[in-house]
Amino acid sequence: MARLFSPEEKKSIVADYAIQRSYAAVARKYGLSPNGVKKIILADPESAELFAKKSEEITGGILDYMDTLKPQVCKILKVYTNQLTNKSKLKQANVKDIAVALGIIIDKFTANAAKPPDAAQKEALEKLDTMIKGLSDEAKR
Repeated sequence: MARLFSPEEKKSIVADYAIQRSYAAVARKYGLSPNGVKKIILADPESAELFAKKSEEITGGILDYMDTLKPQVCKILKVYTNQLTNKSKLKQANVKDIAVALGIIIDKFTANAAKPPDAAQKEALEKLDTMIKGLSDEAKR
């Protein structure tokens, strides 16, 4: 027999869906089927829309805050990439660690490839290119 939810519980389900955007995830939390969650969402479109807007506002605020941290992150990235181009550090590191570090950096840069890079990003990309070339040359020896 299907469980009956109070109006407050239904609002919680709708709010969780607005944040998680996954019927399955919300269903697991409340012991429902994904279709059960979907029915509750569709039965209260006004709340679903309100919660979705609030979720977007929160996400926008977080992204705005992250944008303010870009100069600091670029400085950290510069320090990190300088260490990755340090020949004595490279000789001490194993290939797997170097590959993982490079993969992470490349993934993060290519995720925003559609956006025009600013001066700090250009400098970091140039250092990354130099570092990759140096590793490639080192591997050939």
